[in-house]
Order: sequence, then structure tokens, then C-alpha cells
Amino acid sequence: MLKKILFLITLTFFVSFAAYTSILFPLPADIYQIVSTIALVLFSLPSFYFLSKSIGLRKGVIAISLLFLFALSFEYFAIKTGFPYGHFTYSDRIGFLLFDTVPLFVSFAWTPLIIGSLFLAKMFQRNLVMILLLSTILLVLADFILDPGAVALTYWSYSGIFFLYSVPLSNFLGWILSGFMGSALLTLFTRDKQEAPSPWILLSLYIMLVYWTTITITFQLWISVLIGIPFIFFLLYLFLENSTKAKKSAL
Repeated sequence: MLKKILFLITLTFFVSFAAYTSILFPLPADIYQIVSTIALVLFSLPSFYFLSKSIGLRKGVIAISLLFLFALSFEYFAIKTGFPYGHFTYSDRIGFLLFDTVPLFVSFAWTPLIIGSLFLAKMFQRNLVMILLLSTILLVLADFILDPGAVALTYWSYSGIFFLYSVPLSNFLGWILSGFMGSALLTLFTRDKQEAPSPWILLSLYIMLVYWTTITITFQLWISVLIGIPFIFFLLYLFLENSTKAKKSAL
């Protein structure tokens, strides 16, 4: 258990440090695009690994591929129509646009959040409808941290009437729709899974929460901070509680 505690402390410090220094020492746009994309891919790998370990490699690859396709398609539609997130534009800090419209990073950012929120919901609910609702709520809570932080970093910007830190209400309502649909899609691959998966399937969600909460602290986005810090500590509690149970069962 001590090793896991040290691992989580080290990981938290490293991710927070990386987030803070990315603001303090900004890189040139072309280099930043590469570095941020590599970091995002690395952040997402734990969720992909533990999902495939939980439901099987073949189903895991199919599920992740479909979530990727859904995320890119939904984002493309949203950019072109303004529905459901509202009208927004990406800055040149986001590289690797597909079809000169959709950033490739969308899939690597959104998919781990869906995986984390769904499996977190499954830890506390058994009813399918309640799982989907709770997963959607958790995902929207995560976006209350992510979107204000991303806007502060000038990753993208919205037009219209703002609701929270230059982000319109339509964006959060849009996440309810995309979150519910994404959770439902992933449920098709996990509904036959009876035993509880490793809580480490939440690790990518945890890493992203630490990163974006650090960003919101740096920019003094206190409402987002007040959501992010309890969320982080709750996941830490789940990691350590599981380690304690595993140690007791081994005795």
C-alpha cells in the first residue's frame, strides 16, 4: 500500500508541476502542439489498458475505436452547426486538425473521461438508468473544470452569453447530451461485466482532473477549483480504500 501511496503522490506532483510550468514557461506554438498531444496520449493510456483488461482486448479495442469515432463525429457536427455546445473556435495552440476542423486530441481527451465516469458510476449503482445518469453528471462535473481551464489557456473560445468563466451554459448542456450518449455506447461493451474492475481504470480521469484543477488554481477560477479538489480527493480515497481491502483479503 505504501508503494501505491508514494506512486500517487509522485504522479500528482509531476502532473501538477507539468501543468503549472506549461503556463509559467510557454513553448512556441508548433512545439507546444507536439508536446501537449504526446502528454494527452500518455494520460489516456491507463484507461485504455484497464478497460481492455476488464472487458478483453478485442472488445476493448472495438469500444475505444467506436468512442474515438463518436467523439470526432460529434465534435465535427458541433463545430459546423454550433449545436449542442454553442459556437466556438479552436486556436492555433491545438494542432493536428482532421478535415481542417476537428482536433485529433478530442478523442484522447474525451474517451478517458467517459471510461472513468462510467466505471465510477458503476461502483455505486447497479441500475442501468442510474448508471448512465450518474456517469453523465460526473462527466459534466469534470467539464466544469476542463472547459474553463482550456479557455483560460486559449485552447478555444466561445461566442455568445457566458455562464461560467467565458464558457456558455449551452456547452455544459451539450456535455449532458454527448456524455449520456457516450456512456450508453460504452455500456454496450461493459453490461455483461459482472465483477468489479480495478479502480485503477479511473487513473486517466484522475490525471486529467489533477492537470486541469492545477490550471484552474493558477488562473484563480475558484468555482472550478472547488469542484476539482473534492473530486480528486474522492478518487484518491477510492484508490487507497481498494488497496486496504486488497491487503486485508491477502492476509
